[in-house]
Amino acid sequence: MRITGVFGILLIAKQQGLIAAIKPVMDDLVAKANFRVSSQLYAEVLMAANE
Repeated sequence: MRITGVFGILLIAKQQGLIAAIKPVMDDLVAKANFRVSSQLYAEVLMAANE
């Protein structure tokens, strides 16, 4: 069984064309849902998404 987190789901959604950009979604999660993420992981996800 493979476990995928929220950012992994966002990356898949972008790859499949379901969302245009990950950054606005990540920013909303942090600002509105008090989602906590390290600055390193935030940057790595954006790099993986070519953003």
